[in-house]
Amino acid sequence: MALPVVARLAKGLFMEARILAVLVWSTTAVTVGTALAARTQAVDLRLYVLALLAGFIGQGYTTHAINEIRDWTSGTDRHGLGGSKVVRAGLLSIGELWAVFWVSIGLVLWLGHLCAESSGPWAWFFIGIALLSGICYSLPPIQLAYRPYLGEWLGAFPGILTCVCGAYYVQTGALTGEPVLLGTALALQCMAIMLMFHTLDFEADRAAVPCKRTTIVHLGPAAAQRYLVALQVGAVLALGLALRIDYRLAPLLVAGFLCLVAFQTYAPFDSPTIIRASKRVTLATIAGGLATGIWIDPRLAFMIAVIYAAFAAHRRYGKLPR
Repeated sequence: MALPVVARLAKGLFMEARILAVLVWSTTAVTVGTALAARTQAVDLRLYVLALLAGFIGQGYTTHAINEIRDWTSGTDRHGLGGSKVVRAGLLSIGELWAVFWVSIGLVLWLGHLCAESSGPWAWFFIGIALLSGICYSLPPIQLAYRPYLGEWLGAFPGILTCVCGAYYVQTGALTGEPVLLGTALALQCMAIMLMFHTLDFEADRAAVPCKRTTIVHLGPAAAQRYLVALQVGAVLALGLALRIDYRLAPLLVAGFLCLVAFQTYAPFDSPTIIRASKRVTLATIAGGLATGIWIDPRLAFMIAVIYAAFAAHRRYGKLPR
């Protein structure tokens, strides 16, 4: 039986956000950038929340909406395991996804304005890079997601890096090498996580029209696993260097090692093992970023309740009936 309109839209909007992906990427990155700022000064929790919201809306709706539209029209999400599946389930139409895309851009720009008022005009630089990298990841004719290596290096990497650096800048009004190093480490780790998820859609992406020629499709799942392990080795090395900045960054390094083990041990052609490994790296990354943030600034402990609520909501509302 069809859902009432309000219930359908609410379910579709929640699923479209892909809340766990947002927690791994933008939420962790903004928390780490804010924690770095808290090492030298008292952070403004209002600006932290504004940055979190900008990251949530920019990734959860702007980036995901255009990605959903493109992947549905190409056919990759009609049969694959990836994406939010809101179109396939009849929760959101393509027209409604376009509305989500444009409204979310407006909200991110408004949040950027509020941040720039408090910190300085360079906040617009970080907002702009993050938005453009997410949009260009899927939007033709650039559609970085359909180009091997460029999807992660020109789409994912700058998005995570600017979240860390932007959160630091919003608090301090400056930028140093420390957030750049941590941003690089997190970006490498998130790129590896993204590639692991793409492995689930290897067959669907290869069959899409035009072919969604991701790095996984280009290399094949087995060779791609070696590539993402190399990315994670780079992340761990960068996190090791960052530990010299502050020993309280240790949870990030522990999480990095846990992710490295997961990337080395999943079976690249076996979906259940990929899904189990994906859950491990998701939890490790979120926990590492949150533990680091709270250790440096205990006021960030309120995020425990936020993340718990997000996980609970995902378990109840973030999946389709089998």
